[in-house]
Amino acid sequence: MLRSIVVSLVIGVGVQVPAYAQDAATVKNGKAVYERHCAYCHRRPAVEGELLVAPMALKLKYKGTLSPYIDERSDLGNLDVLRGFVRTGVAGMLPIRKTEVSEAELRAIAAYIATNAKATAR
Repeated sequence: MLRSIVVSLVIGVGVQVPAYAQDAATVKNGKAVYERHCAYCHRRPAVEGELLVAPMALKLKYKGTLSPYIDERSDLGNLDVLRGFVRTGVAGMLPIRKTEVSEAELRAIAAYIATNAKATAR
């Protein structure tokens, strides 16, 4: 019994197993869903000086400690965290119903954000 507990602890230390698959197809789908439902408000400005309310608000809120662009935020690659923001809304962002973005689409968005955040951090 003790041996199996020790083995479980050793195997589990430092291992993060995502609740969703981050295969290439899921990430590609997540990017498409993100661009369709999220990017309008949460993308980087297309031209210098373009005012986007969501990134401006997040810059003020986080004072440079986190990226104001949600597809660069590793914490939002966590499905539970992302679901909390998306389903309940926050500040000026209204909640997004499952009829607008399904649970499968939300998992794909999380996979895209997790993958993109890793690529952006390099």
